[in-house]
Amino acid sequence: MSTVKPGAVLVEDRQPLRMNDAFRRFDGPEPRMRLLTFNERELEFMRLVCTEWTYKEIADRMYLSPRTIDGYRDALFEKLNVRTRVGLAMYAVRHGIVPLG
Repeated sequence: MSTVKPGAVLVEDRQPLRMNDAFRRFDGPEPRMRLLTFNERELEFMRLVCTEWTYKEIADRMYLSPRTIDGYRDALFEKLNVRTRVGLAMYAVRHGIVPLG
């Protein structure tokens, strides 16, 4: 098991599959791993995304404008290769950023 510094997550570097890839047998090397780091504001945003609060309520809670929250959301969607708030929440739970329970 790898040791990762606080605020960082080790993930597989997955590339989107093309249609032809589904029919090929994969004999290549193991998937590469990459280290993703998050600043405190990104981690706080991910924790708040896992609540039932709206983005407006999250912005108020973080003392930021809704446009700044939109920027955090879009940047994390790109960084984590997710497309929705649910995808972001699932990522946060799967990687221990937000504990279940």
